[in-house]
Amino acid sequence: MHYSNYGVVVSAILMLLALGLLFFKGFSLGIDFAGGSLVQARYTQNAPIKEVRDLFEKEARFKGVQVSEFGSKEEILIKFPFVETAENEDLNAIVANILKPSGDFEIRKFDTVGPRVGSELKEKGILSLILALMAIMVYVSFRYEWRFALASVIALVHDVILVASSVIVFKIDMNLEVIAALLTLIGYSINDTIIIFDRIREEMLSQKTKNAIQAIDEAISSTLTRTL
Repeated sequence: MHYSNYGVVVSAILMLLALGLLFFKGFSLGIDFAGGSLVQARYTQNAPIKEVRDLFEKEARFKGVQVSEFGSKEEILIKFPFVETAENEDLNAIVANILKPSGDFEIRKFDTVGPRVGSELKEKGILSLILALMAIMVYVSFRYEWRFALASVIALVHDVILVASSVIVFKIDMNLEVIAALLTLIGYSINDTIIIFDRIREEMLSQKTKNAIQAIDEAISSTLTRTL
């Protein structure tokens, strides 16, 4: 606890920076949430990524197309926002026709998510995070007391916000995989917090004259290696 004040200051600064990123820059929503299409194509030669980008740029209705290498130099992943098509149009065939001048290829995967479905997935993803935090708070309240529950939720929100802001920093699309990662983070974080709380309770019961600061200090020191 000797360095607790420094830790609080550093944590507060990081939280302010993270909140600034979340509110002023925001997430780049992936296809899961914003709607759009994902195409995985494999070439018989090295994939001509630049040429593929140029081919899509010539098409007026394909905006914001992202082309990247996927797994090997022969495979690429193409992502683009939702494209309106007529009833008699096949988007898969349209994409294949655009790619035709780029060489011999095979479309191995073609997934499309509509805007309405993407919006529903986004709402469910946010709801799952909120419900997880609420369930944890109720559990900790029953197992310990409300102050421990409040502390655990504050710690969880801190961890989730910092990791979520790193998604923005590293320009990662917010999608279902990221939500799953955040839920996994919540699980690991609360598990570690519960162990620390158990140790604090043991320390305070072992020596009733020991004050809370000493108990917290010894509990954190004894669990630090495991936490790291």
